[in-house]
Amino acid sequence: MIRRTSFNRFPRCQRLVDLFRFLRLAETRGRPVRARPRWGYRTLGDRCGFEECFYRAMHIYGACVGGMGEALKIGITGLPGAGKTYCLLKVIEMLEGDGLKVGGMITEPIIKRNRREGFYVMDWGTKEKRVFASREIQSKTMVGRYGVDISALEEVGVNALRSATANADVIVIDEVGKMEVESPNFVQTVKDALDADKPLLLTLHKKSRNPLLQDIRRRDDVRILEVTQVNRNLLPYKIVKLMKGEVL
Repeated sequence: MIRRTSFNRFPRCQRLVDLFRFLRLAETRGRPVRARPRWGYRTLGDRCGFEECFYRAMHIYGACVGGMGEALKIGITGLPGAGKTYCLLKVIEMLEGDGLKVGGMITEPIIKRNRREGFYVMDWGTKEKRVFASREIQSKTMVGRYGVDISALEEVGVNALRSATANADVIVIDEVGKMEVESPNFVQTVKDALDADKPLLLTLHKKSRNPLLQDIRRRDDVRILEVTQVNRNLLPYKIVKLMKGEVL
């Protein structure tokens, strides 16, 4: 016999246990559930389909986080040229307009004669920037046509992320891509930033199967949003609403 318990009396840890139980049930499509919120669902021994289990899980998730946590982490992904950095910069502009201190690293393309020749890495807080990838760089680390200057990435980008993790209100990382993950120090610093109890925005290479990118996509505390040519102007406003706690 299963005791009926008001959902409001569940401690938060128990709600999270129930969340993962329902998600697991949704995945397997039919295991018995042994937790019951108060909304009049069927008896707990019933088997139920994916849609109902997912619906239950989302209700419990909303109750657990109470309208998205303060340390919300959002990953922006998309095809090259879709507008990942544009979207991120627009979000930064709105957050700074609200008085928040944003820190981290941004990459900017180097354009010569209407052709991309490489990338700068910039510390958003100090605005210091250096070339870290270029056709002209001779390096042991080559990604496509570009030679990668790992020391420039670490001296500017990695230090910017460490400073932001310690001092900023919001951490930004642009981007976690094929060139950046060639640096072990960058990879570890990104993991440290993700584990920090601070809101974080990062852009992600869409197709890379690098272990760091795979880990980020699998994290439960990271919400991945895709930017396209169609939604690039509206997505920044959605992200800001999410960060303010407005559930969409």
